Amino acid sequence: MVFDTHFPNPASNNWNLDIQRQLSGNNVIDVAYIGSMGVHVLGQRDGNPPDPSLVAQLVAFCSTPGNSFINEFHKTLSCTPEQVSGAALYAAVGDPNSAFGTLPFNAVNNNALYQPDYQITEFNSIYHGLQAKFTHRMSHGLQFQGSYTWSHALDNGIDPLAPAKGSRTFPRNSRNLGQSYGNSDNDVRNVAVINYIWDLPFGRGKSYLSSGAMGRLLEGMQLTGIFSAQTGHPFNVRSSVDSQRTGIAAWGYQVGNPFAAPAGPACSQGIGLGHVYLTNQCAFNDPPWGSPSNNARNMWFGPGFWDWDMSFSKTTSLTERVKMELRIEGYNVFNHPHFTNPGADSAALGNNISSAQFGVITSTVTQPDGTTSARQLQVGLRLSF
Repeated sequence: MVFDTHFPNPASNNWNLDIQRQLSGNNVIDVAYIGSMGVHVLGQRDGNPPDPSLVAQLVAFCSTPGNSFINEFHKTLSCTPEQVSGAALYAAVGDPNSAFGTLPFNAVNNNALYQPDYQITEFNSIYHGLQAKFTHRMSHGLQFQGSYTWSHALDNGIDPLAPAKGSRTFPRNSRNLGQSYGNSDNDVRNVAVINYIWDLPFGRGKSYLSSGAMGRLLEGMQLTGIFSAQTGHPFNVRSSVDSQRTGIAAWGYQVGNPFAAPAGPACSQGIGLGHVYLTNQCAFNDPPWGSPSNNARNMWFGPGFWDWDMSFSKTTSLTERVKMELRIEGYNVFNHPHFTNPGADSAALGNNISSAQFGVITSTVTQPDGTTSARQLQVGLRLSF
């Protein structure tokens, strides 16, 4: 890992406007705009990117009919322009049967380090968000809150410590960071959350069935829950070809609608391998040589999800000092699947157009504690005295 000698400190600028109004009936509405901009954001790039002038010389040489050169094993070789890309740019000599040693000279000024992690603070980010919230304060045993957020986050950098699954840690062109400007890895456009607490109006001290054995049986019942829904996270569609000859494979070149019906069997090869998310696998090609692709970074969004967690509790007074609480909790009670993005399992598969699993999702998101995101139920009994 190498650090830039000129390392300005990251800075963040924030601004917001919030309007809150009290309504009748214990209700409050809140609408806010939130803005944030980061400058000199920490990230990393290739510390030894190919030199464009050396790349041009190699392309010219390898485009000449009858070109030849002798490697360190005294073997006469020739090259094609397509070989002037990827890892071969960093090591011109070596085993001719490997990925290296296919070019007459390097495209980098110093091949002592192969793509070192060069830490810099030259990235930028910006966030815009609209937040709306409605709150009904506890009244007649009911408390309710609903919130909605629309937001858009953009940047040209990738988290060097925890990049999003399926992403590269380097920009696709370390000499032009602007090519990586696009949706942030955490750009979730729409999020809605509803939570509630409802003390059921039955049993002792309540409006209905408050006396006798029924009052004692039905006392202390409460329902709570959280409903969440959001759109998906963005992801890249990747190629295996270093079309720009920067040492990093480009993103896929879009030629059709990836969500359309497949044009033929070859365009639906992912069937049977998992959840087919990108139904038309012929929607992308490798970019033309010299092209940075016609896709922006993180242009595509994975599946959204919704989840409903609920809880029922009942508190019963056994004596004046002793109480018993029964609690039944359910997580994802409707067992709705929360799929990951294509490529979340392996950066070389689901979001790479050269893979048989391109566009296929093979896993679901787990709970924060690492357990399954499928329905979970738990029952607890507590005695207080």
